[in-house]
Amino acid sequence: MSHAAPKVRRTRLLAVAAAVALATGLGALTSPSHAADSVTPELQARALAAKASQSISASAVLKSNKRKKLHVALSAGSGNGGGSLSVSLADTAGEQHAWSFKVAAKTLKLNGKGKGKLVTKKIKPFGTIKLTISPSGKWKVKKCKGKVISKSRPLKVKGLFTFDSKSAWGKVGGKKVTFKGAKVTKSTGVDGSACDGGDGGDGGDGDACSGASIMWSAFRGGVAMSSQWAPGSTKAGMFASRSTKLAKPKGATRTDFRSAMVPVPATTVSGGSVSIQVNSKAPATGSATLSSSTGYPLERTCEKTKTYTTTFWSGVSYQNGATPLALKMSAYGSLKLPNGADAVIQQQSKAS
Repeated sequence: MSHAAPKVRRTRLLAVAAAVALATGLGALTSPSHAADSVTPELQARALAAKASQSISASAVLKSNKRKKLHVALSAGSGNGGGSLSVSLADTAGEQHAWSFKVAAKTLKLNGKGKGKLVTKKIKPFGTIKLTISPSGKWKVKKCKGKVISKSRPLKVKGLFTFDSKSAWGKVGGKKVTFKGAKVTKSTGVDGSACDGGDGGDGGDGDACSGASIMWSAFRGGVAMSSQWAPGSTKAGMFASRSTKLAKPKGATRTDFRSAMVPVPATTVSGGSVSIQVNSKAPATGSATLSSSTGYPLERTCEKTKTYTTTFWSGVSYQNGATPLALKMSAYGSLKLPNGADAVIQQQSKAS
């Protein structure tokens, strides 16, 4: 049976859906090749800039000692809260692994022009970085209501970069690595969300309208899985992630990602009830059923004058088939969830 969502329950459902979508990168899904984009240097640097006074991002395509071609993304930031360093490796099949390290603020040293160095030995046993940084273009200033939010400029980044994935992917890098698309961003700390368009993307009346869609997401114990598709389509984007705390170095974490296009699951919506039967197709294996009898429709507005309905289902049951639903990984093991994982289902109508 469908019910009007009480404000507290509605807020919780929205928060759960947003959290899982963020954890799995659901919004970036369109094809398996987008795995290399889910944690891009740009996104990593943007997250760092929110905390740090300055950050850099860069990327390279390198071949590992296991003869595997990998997209390497590097980002680092420094500020009053210390320093951060992230390295991600992605293949072309939709698999990605990202490492985050806590480092000293002095790890990234830049002068006012963006010239400096990125040097650290604090990410052992994974690798060593000793890169020189120099500006290669003009500053681009971002403002909001007359106030400077940040400024950025292109960079040249090259030097020693070695990284060991500690997996079947092997090691990448060498003494003379040249990164591409490098950029430095210096943040002033001024809030610029009011100038990002709409109301921040939470479904308010200023947001752009999107098409009809159905999605499910589930999580448990650091593992999250999600899928989204448009009514009438034959393929659905599926994404899974897993976060793991590493023994060394202190405070380090690794997040594993896998994206794929899979057949649209069999979906039945009757009154306020919903049932989704997810069947596998490589690189996915196994199956799972998600179901709920408690849906909460919420009418929302977009582009000021149009309306659409988003229905959230709570108390969703997640039940694996005889073979649990999983996304295969060539490193660190497949991604899968246990029976009873926390889950949410959402259906959005076309705006009119």
